[in-house]
Amino acid sequence: MAFIKMAQTLNSQGATYKYGFDADNGSYVIGTALVLSAAGKLQAPAAALSTKPLYTAAQNKKVDSAADADISLTVEPVTDNSIYEVPLSVAAATLAKGQLLAVDSGGLTVSGATGGSFLVESFTGTAIGDIVRGRFVEPLPVPPEPDNG
Repeated sequence: MAFIKMAQTLNSQGATYKYGFDADNGSYVIGTALVLSAAGKLQAPAAALSTKPLYTAAQNKKVDSAADADISLTVEPVTDNSIYEVPLSVAAATLAKGQLLAVDSGGLTVSGATGGSFLVESFTGTAIGDIVRGRFVEPLPVPPEPDNG
């Protein structure tokens, strides 16, 4: 399971949009959180992601640029008005509504680690595999150190 969209308020045109973008080699499932690689292609995060992903995969696809000329991946943009459900990758005894969680490497789960962009709105439990419901938000900036000088 990955980030599965549960609800969304519609944009001003009354529809959601899907796009096709080039992706790095890899296997993608519907709901994989995606970021841009250094080469400008979409990929699952290689490390824990504290920032808001740009897109989620809208199709299951294995991308192999050596074997296939079509390396495009259908995606949906991550918007402020979308609610997602995603499993926990580790037990998170201190999980609470309102926490900001990081997306795990691979883009399929969240951990109990705080400091990310996935805002917890509800959850079914705190064990591995339990479902967390929330939305992506821009992380709060770190306040500057006070000038005591």
